[in-house]
Amino acid sequence: MKVGVITMHKVINYGSVLQAYATQEIVRKLGYECELIDYDFPNSWQFSRGVPEHKLSLKSKISKLLHLRKAYDKEPKLKRFIHTHLLMSREYTSVDDLQNDPPLYDIYMTGSDQVWNYNFTKSDPSFLLSFAPADRPKIAFSSSFAVDSIPLELRAEMKERLSAYSSISVREKRGQAIIKDLIGRDVPLTLDPTLVLDRDDWDKLIKAPRSKEKYIFLYMLDYAYNPAPYIYKLVKHFQESEGLMVYSNVEMPKSLGIHYRSVAGAGIEEFIQLVRDSSLVVTSSFHGVSFSVNFGVPLLAVVPQDARSDTRLTSILEKLGLNDSIIKINTPFENIKGGRYDEAREQLSLSKLRNESTDYLRKALDATPPKE
Repeated sequence: MKVGVITMHKVINYGSVLQAYATQEIVRKLGYECELIDYDFPNSWQFSRGVPEHKLSLKSKISKLLHLRKAYDKEPKLKRFIHTHLLMSREYTSVDDLQNDPPLYDIYMTGSDQVWNYNFTKSDPSFLLSFAPADRPKIAFSSSFAVDSIPLELRAEMKERLSAYSSISVREKRGQAIIKDLIGRDVPLTLDPTLVLDRDDWDKLIKAPRSKEKYIFLYMLDYAYNPAPYIYKLVKHFQESEGLMVYSNVEMPKSLGIHYRSVAGAGIEEFIQLVRDSSLVVTSSFHGVSFSVNFGVPLLAVVPQDARSDTRLTSILEKLGLNDSIIKINTPFENIKGGRYDEAREQLSLSKLRNESTDYLRKALDATPPKE
């Protein structure tokens, strides 16, 4: 039986690409064929609803061509990984393209990432499997809303489409509450797919041996909220107190006097290795957290004072008993314990959650008989 998965697999960031790869590999491990539906996102649907198209200026194009900024090296590396490691359908460039000539599978699945976040998708029905034939089963695995509630004007359509799913799991508690409110179902929490694959699975992608260097890896994202300048000062504090080198995916203000090396152009394999071999990860990213806990690396996860809407990051750390790794912005440094935790206990808790997530997906897939 063949499973078709729709997710955000071509957005140029590590998390989107890695969760898509992980979903694909988990489905294959369970004995099914798997194909990612090569749906372009964002596309005309989002652009016509206010999502800005990012077009490079002439100056930026020249800088990119001449490799004058390390960040420009990241995109071709991620695209190379996508085309080398992801099993994809033909390309679909728009909602209409997908609706008018949908790929055919035995089972359709909405994957992980923020596929149900209307702020990003602009309520694109494709991520609710609007294109899938009515007689084929539809399931969702670790799908994320990453919002606190659904606006009134979107509720009717979302309720109708979610009701067509035979099985749903989500990634955060707010997602559970939204599903319960919309369609009256109690649905399980499952892990982000990057956590369902274990450290041995990820090690296979890294060709380089373990680094003996002691360093802090700063992996900062600021699209949900901006953790700077606090996160920079936090890194500086631990650099000075522990005498560590810093590798950073972002440029930091020279005025702070932080000695660091830029890894803004790191590829997928380099990103995983940077997390695996670090002495401490400081991050504002969910996938910075997920790979840290997968490898049992000391972790400081910086979150806003009020993180009620997007609880993906805090949810997983609380489940693993790593509350001390959750650092609310502007927490005094003397109140921070350094990110270390009982790795054996954390790995045991993670293994239990991993098994529960795998069991959910196995049952969801096995409950769908082959189409005659």
